[in-house]
Amino acid sequence: MTYVENIQQISSILRTGCESRNLSTLFYVKGQTKVLATCRTEIVKHEKLEKTLKSFLKLFDLTRSYSFEDKMKLARKYLNADEEMLTDIVKKVEFSPLMCFLYSKHDGFDVNEFLNSPFKTFSDEWDTLKTFDKEKFCVLLLCVIYNGTINESMFDVLNDFDKEEKRKLKVIFECCNLGRDTPRSAIKDKLNACVGTYFTKVDREYKVIHDKMFDFLCDYFGKALIAPILKYADDKLISERVQLESIEQTHGEFTIIVSSTYEQKYIDRLKMDLKNGKIHWCLNNVQMRYKEYRDKFLDIVKDLDVDMKRRFIDIKDENGINAFIISCMRGYEELVDLFISVGLMLMHKMDGSHH
Repeated sequence: MTYVENIQQISSILRTGCESRNLSTLFYVKGQTKVLATCRTEIVKHEKLEKTLKSFLKLFDLTRSYSFEDKMKLARKYLNADEEMLTDIVKKVEFSPLMCFLYSKHDGFDVNEFLNSPFKTFSDEWDTLKTFDKEKFCVLLLCVIYNGTINESMFDVLNDFDKEEKRKLKVIFECCNLGRDTPRSAIKDKLNACVGTYFTKVDREYKVIHDKMFDFLCDYFGKALIAPILKYADDKLISERVQLESIEQTHGEFTIIVSSTYEQKYIDRLKMDLKNGKIHWCLNNVQMRYKEYRDKFLDIVKDLDVDMKRRFIDIKDENGINAFIISCMRGYEELVDLFISVGLMLMHKMDGSHH
């Protein structure tokens, strides 16, 4: 489950809870209710969130509050080392329970190197996979392309794929220096081998073991193989984790940055999404908050034919709100003007047809 889906689930629980008379009464008693929640650091530090919540948000970083003994208990649980080495690690390394957990799943690494530079350690490991375990390298790329969740049915030999999906997998295999005829069963075997280190398996879905691991994977493959990501990645990943370098805006530590070299491939992806009616994925793109990006997006939309632009106006999101209203609500003035001009153009055509 993604962060956004988690938030939606929490909101649903709160709405349901508020329908209870006793609970809603408790919520409305001023000063009597506190909400305890966890949140990713880059989200908390977002400018708009900080401004909105600064008057009543109290941040508490548990990692910075561990006592030495707390750290030792966690280190003993996850790190396979003697007491002297554990003491040395806890004193010298910036302590992170999460990194200790990830190390426990990959204990072939040097513990000091890993805890000091976990991303570099993983990057070096993945560089090695490119030559010595191409199927595993491919599985990790697929994890990024499918936004952290891979359905087992994709690699069921009895499952008939459509031609486009088969072609997509063949291209991805080739990007990983595998033969285009690599059997899907070989990839499935490698997925199963990665359960416990890179994935957990829930029913028929392989899910990335932790958000931080997914951050690392996105960063690595966003640099190593950005072309297949831009062409084939899940809409949500493109919308939430990719940013154009050319807009020159701040970004998260593990954001996939699209250089000028690959910007046309990004634009080609947007055009394809728009032609497939995915206007709301485009409107929900995190970069839409920047005018520099909206200007680029507007240029793409302007190049599309009038009928397609007219259809965009009417396409509704999951809440039943059409693209024009969404653009108005979010202050996308450039798009609003474009939609209005398209509407006026159609009205003139209709008037002309009546004369």
